[in-house]
Amino acid sequence: MASLFGSYKGRFGAALAWLRAFAPERLGAMRLGVPVLIAAGLFAVPIVGRAACPTITVGPSTLPTAIVGSAYSQTLTASGGDSPYTFSVSSGSLPTGLSLNATTGVISGTATSAGSSTFTIRARDEDSCSGTRSYTLTRSCPTITISPTSLANGTINLGYSQTITATGNSSLTFSVSSGTLPSGLALNGTSGVISGTPTTSYPNGTPISIRATSPYSCTSTRNYSLRICPTITLGSLVNGTVGSTYSDSVAASGGDSPYVYSVVVGSLPPGLSLSSSTGAITGKPTSSASTTYDSGGGRRHLHWHALIYGRSSVPDHDLVADQPCQWATGDWVFTDVDGDWRHHAAYV
Repeated sequence: MASLFGSYKGRFGAALAWLRAFAPERLGAMRLGVPVLIAAGLFAVPIVGRAACPTITVGPSTLPTAIVGSAYSQTLTASGGDSPYTFSVSSGSLPTGLSLNATTGVISGTATSAGSSTFTIRARDEDSCSGTRSYTLTRSCPTITISPTSLANGTINLGYSQTITATGNSSLTFSVSSGTLPSGLALNGTSGVISGTPTTSYPNGTPISIRATSPYSCTSTRNYSLRICPTITLGSLVNGTVGSTYSDSVAASGGDSPYVYSVVVGSLPPGLSLSSSTGAITGKPTSSASTTYDSGGGRRHLHWHALIYGRSSVPDHDLVADQPCQWATGDWVFTDVDGDWRHHAAYV
């Protein structure tokens, strides 16, 4: 009897393995409680399996959003049955660029467009029992940020260059989506550089919109006002003398009034000040200077007072005498080596 039971047990195991490999649908019928006859060697063995398949649960309950143009990876799981499980898409389809690994349950790849996709995933255990879950996978564009927030001003008939950059995706291209660049300027779609020489002035600015586009058609736009200034000229100044009251104005022209005046390089001579609203330079210059002149026969100290010309400050010059220097007290006239500045000096 024992040998008969052992033979029966061995044949039952062999029959069950055969069903799993070649007739899983009959194995499923066993689990529904339907008697199945298996031809196993010399015996016809009646087998009744367990009553029904267990509930197989597919997880997670939702899928995270896929960012267009970025790598995506999400692992699906299954529980409730006998592992290992195999995974498949039973209805619908995955977004373009994504695929499902049937063995590991990993959905991976790179989404190539924004939108949403609905599909159903089936997980099947080793006994062919299965469970399903429906998903909606959202695909979103990344946040693309365009810089800078404002454009540098340009000047008519002078070279201009401004670089536009964007972050949030790679291989972005640039274009003018609305408005028109000033005449003489162009936008490089690859580098984002606006360059050229503007030939028309826009003192109040001209509106333009710059768009950055990714290879997957994700876009971002920033609005700008590009100001091209006219050429502004300043009038000349009259000369002044140290110790004497001075008053003159640098009248501006070529732009739109009112103007604002300031000293941007150097400084005014001591005693003078500039009105930022009128351009008037007024006051009493007090600057004096001293230098040492070497005549070749010995060193003598020269005190000199400079005439003030129409410049923001008196530059530092090398002085040479108009006539040979003599060893006597007197007034001498010196000029710089370029001949455009003259200085009265008292020789001691």
